[in-house]
Amino acid sequence: MQQKDAKLLDLKKVKIVLGNGFDLFCGLKTTYRDFFSIYKDKYDYLCQWGEHVASFLAQNPHLKEDPWGLVIQVKGMNLINCWDAFFAMIFDRMRGYLWCDVEAEMLDSLVKRDSEVDDDYKPHWEDVWEFIRKENAGSHKPGSVILGQFLVKKAGGVPKTRDEFYEFLLGQLREFENYFGRFITRQHLSWNQFQCEFNNSYIRNARSLLEQLCVPNEIASIDCFNYGFTPELEFYERCKFVNGDCLNPIFGIDSVFDPSDPRYVFTKTNRRIEWAMNKSVSADGGTFQNVIVFGHSLSQHDYNYFFPVLDELEMTNFSAKGKLVVAYSVYDESKSAEIKKGIRNAVYSLFSAYAKYCGRLEPTRLLDSLTTQGRVLTLEVSKTSTQGRDFLQNIDFWPEETCEECIAWRWQEYLEYGRSMSKQGIDKS
Repeated sequence: MQQKDAKLLDLKKVKIVLGNGFDLFCGLKTTYRDFFSIYKDKYDYLCQWGEHVASFLAQNPHLKEDPWGLVIQVKGMNLINCWDAFFAMIFDRMRGYLWCDVEAEMLDSLVKRDSEVDDDYKPHWEDVWEFIRKENAGSHKPGSVILGQFLVKKAGGVPKTRDEFYEFLLGQLREFENYFGRFITRQHLSWNQFQCEFNNSYIRNARSLLEQLCVPNEIASIDCFNYGFTPELEFYERCKFVNGDCLNPIFGIDSVFDPSDPRYVFTKTNRRIEWAMNKSVSADGGTFQNVIVFGHSLSQHDYNYFFPVLDELEMTNFSAKGKLVVAYSVYDESKSAEIKKGIRNAVYSLFSAYAKYCGRLEPTRLLDSLTTQGRVLTLEVSKTSTQGRDFLQNIDFWPEETCEECIAWRWQEYLEYGRSMSKQGIDKS
């Protein structure tokens, strides 16, 4: 294990906040690109299907005025949901094939309208709703027309109200999340001929990294934005899942809608309430005096989480002592300058938004004052020789007959095992 940074030695009662970068640092392949690639055949088919329908529309312009004359056929309809179709339609218009920022694209599609973008094939849900209601005929772009056709076929008819429309989309999102949860579970578990077990390399790397970030006895709580913090780690009892766990992951957007708006159901505030009602939270969070963030982009989608944390640290009280440390890893040396710039920008954006939230007239001055006091720090964490993203191949050995119930049962079994070992104080090193 590397020597702990001197800045971290004196921190007491620390809340650790872990993003997906934690899993990546420890060797798991859990990016959105990895997820979409696992289901490559499905998304390949959907991309080809969308291109075929778009070409047919282009060759038959009269269908733009009366698109219901277009009859779509989709194979494996029971295995495909509306969000699958949506993401497939925006591939190749992003950073590359089979990649997109799921939550950023969700927000974009829920807020914007067809008239606000140049891309004819990037659908937006308000326009899809108008299309299937046959409102503003002829004004909708091909992307919304195609997705509208798909949605009606999937729903077995046109939803009666706007509320029912978005409730149906929320149900479709849960199906998408279920696939993502199964994908995350597969990364944490490995099979051999006789049994299923947790990935030992990940456990070693995770333990090493946590000990590198903080004196273990000073970890008050761990808030996980990733979905599969392993029960075999002795810190598990101090862990709370922020956006669901691998059995019930949740995707959502920041609170940009009023609760009276039917799109409010997609906000993380609503999704977390919904999840907490159906799942027991593994930890109460505990009291804390300092916060260390690792592997989180500080995205605006999670400001609704970070603002209360900054409130607890009393970041607008210059006589308070609580610190925020944003730790990161340069995962690609060729992009070192870009990665470090991204961290600086993310910290600046978070505190600018937080200052406005607090009603300060000069938002940028808050960060100036806090950095002068040494209360906001960034810290680069280097990899050890055992850490990397190359060791995990278990997806290739996942049995064909493995079903969702088996995955859920195996994970729940290990959750109970982890809790029992933690309560007994057994060292699992």
